[in-house]
Parts: sequence; structure tokens; C-alpha cells
Amino acid sequence: MDASTLRRHAVLRCASPDTISEFINRRLAQHQIKFHGHGHGEQACGYLNHTRFQNISLANLGFGAEVLIDGAQSLDDYYLQIVMAGKLDVMLAEGSFTVGPQSVLVINQRQHVQLNHSPDCRKLIVRVGRDTVSQHLVQFLGRTTARPIEFSPFVPIDQPRVGSMVRTIEHICLELEDPFSNIHTSSLARSFEDMLIDTLFTAVPHTYMNRVCEMLGESGPEYLLRAERYITNHLQNDVTLDDIVKASGTSERNLYKAFKTYRSCTPVGHLKVARLRQARLELESFRNPTPTIAEVAMKVGMPHLGNFAGDYRQFYGELPSQTLRRRNIALASMASSKREAAGG
Repeated sequence: MDASTLRRHAVLRCASPDTISEFINRRLAQHQIKFHGHGHGEQACGYLNHTRFQNISLANLGFGAEVLIDGAQSLDDYYLQIVMAGKLDVMLAEGSFTVGPQSVLVINQRQHVQLNHSPDCRKLIVRVGRDTVSQHLVQFLGRTTARPIEFSPFVPIDQPRVGSMVRTIEHICLELEDPFSNIHTSSLARSFEDMLIDTLFTAVPHTYMNRVCEMLGESGPEYLLRAERYITNHLQNDVTLDDIVKASGTSERNLYKAFKTYRSCTPVGHLKVARLRQARLELESFRNPTPTIAEVAMKVGMPHLGNFAGDYRQFYGELPSQTLRRRNIALASMASSKREAAGG
């Protein structure tokens, strides 16, 4: 990314820092601007590219002068700042540090911050709404949280997963630059937004990081496990997708995404597979001496025998009657062996 990023969304060209600051105050974040050194006012030549995408705002800017931005403490959103050139001296209550092209700054909501920009500083700002982050966190964890998430303010780009987050932002910017892209359609926009916030949750350390790391194991997030437990306990019932979604405690979109990511199927597809697996266990079991295919189909919630037989054959490569016949032959053979042993 460089000064040409989001060029199609240019707002100001060769503008003074005051003019850029005025626009940012209206559209992006409340702040006060102060000047340092030389090269400000009418002599400076800054720029600003800005656009809004779903619940995210993006801006590419350079003030063209050494300026100090004093951010208000009442900011309600989260801000990711990626320095593309120059440097950014950051002053927080926790301490001071410098952000360059190999690191990312994250400003938390209601956090007082001062940012001193070098004259050649060029940066990309991504603003994510507080409510959007909170709602996504609740859906991600599958439960409400006691307090807002708070991110670590500084992460190097070469850390694990941070590069993925930056590439996700770059990809969004590239799509926004393409006049033929469908990125603004509601479904695709939500997908990109979800992708960005997911990478933010996994790349930048935060107050719920341990919980997120636990959920990123092979088993998947808790809401996925809740859905699977519900399916297992209700195979005989007339289960609908709405039932599974309600039991999971998350949205239908999140649940679909989790099943696709961790199980390579849909929720309803998982329900069918669970029923077929249970049906095979029932047909092969020696506990019930005379199971019928109709009884087994009813027991696993697949009362339509034709559909049951077709799905079973597609999944296992044989009809339910063939599985049952093989089981009966094995059972008869065991009984014969016992009789021979008793007679001998």
C-alpha cells in the first residue's frame, strides 16, 4: 500500500493540514491539530482519500507537514493505523512508542492518544465501529462480555497472523478500487467485514485473547459445539435449521461459516450425516436381535424410507438392507458357534 491506495476515492489533493483536519473531524474522528516545525499552513501539500464500506471507514492520508493530532478521549470506535511511509510518534497513558512501516497502531475506544506525524508520514486508517466490534465478539465467543474488548496498541507486521490482517485490508482496498467489483453488495460486504474483524481478533492481542485462542482449536468455536450437541440429542425430532441456529446462540451466517470452516459442510448437511451414522450403528448393533429398516429410519428422524435408503446408499455405498443382512449373517454365525461349543 502507498499514497495511491483508494485513489478512486480521493477527497482532497494538495490541501493544507487544516483542511484535511477539518474533513477528518467531520467524517472520521474528533481531534485537535497542532503544528510543529516548518512547512505547515499554505506551504504544505497534503492529501486525503476516504470511503465508507459497510460498518468500516477507510482513509489514506498525509498531512505534508509535521503535525500533532490530539485525539479526544470520547472516541467511540476502534482505529487501526498502518504507516506506509515516514513515522508516527504515539503518546498514550501507558507510554510512548514509534510506529513505522513495519508495525500497526491500534487505538481503542475512549482512549486518549496523541499522534505526532513526521512531514513525510503517509498512513492508512481503518475505523471499525464500537457496536460492530462488540456484536462480532459476542457472536464469536457465543456469549455476552462483561466489558469492551481492549486491544494491544502496537503490533509488528512480522508477527504471526498480523500479516494476514494487513493483507485482508489490502485486499479490501483493491476491491474498492475496482469499478467492476461487487464488494458493495450486502452479502459480499458482510463477508469482507467479517473476515477483517476475525483477523483483528486473532492477530492483535486483546483482553479476550485466551478465550479466542481456545476456540480456534480443531474442535471449533463453542457455538459450533452447542449446535452439534443439539443435533446429536435431537436426531429423532423434526429438526429445522432455525432450531439449530437458536440452540447455537449465534447468527445463521456465523454458524454456516463455522460449519464450513471446521466441518466442511452446512448445519443441515451435518444433521443428515449424523442421522446416517447413527442409523448404521443401529443396523450393525447386536443388541437388538430383530431391528427393521423402518424402525431404524424412524429412530434417527428419517421416516421417508425411499429417501433414507437413497441417502444411505450414497453415503455408505450400499443399501440399509445390505448392512442389515450382513449383520444378521454375522449374528447367525455367532449363534451357531455357541451351539457347537455347547454341544462339544
